[in-house]
Amino acid sequence: MRILLLEDDFSLNEAIKETLENYDYTVDSFYDGMEAYSNISNKYDLYILDINTPSIEGLDLLSYIKKANPNSNVLMISAIINIEKIREAYKLGCDDYIKKPFEIEE
Repeated sequence: MRILLLEDDFSLNEAIKETLENYDYTVDSFYDGMEAYSNISNKYDLYILDINTPSIEGLDLLSYIKKANPNSNVLMISAIINIEKIREAYKLGCDDYIKKPFEIEE
């Protein structure tokens, strides 16, 4: 399985990437929304997106991904607990929303 990870917190990005790679997933990780946007393609089986990221926020990327391929699997991770933002993420088509902080194994 190939995963695109967008998380601007360096330590969390590395922890998620390392954990997933330990399960034999291939992970391309990015810290900046524009970088991730430039690398979005159909080669990914899963997108893991933070919401608050530099250049382009995760919700905008979610919208772009779902318009390009409605069957894409997208997991949102964020410290945002505002119910309106969470509703927006689901309305745009995210498959799940994990609130930070979370256990890395989660």
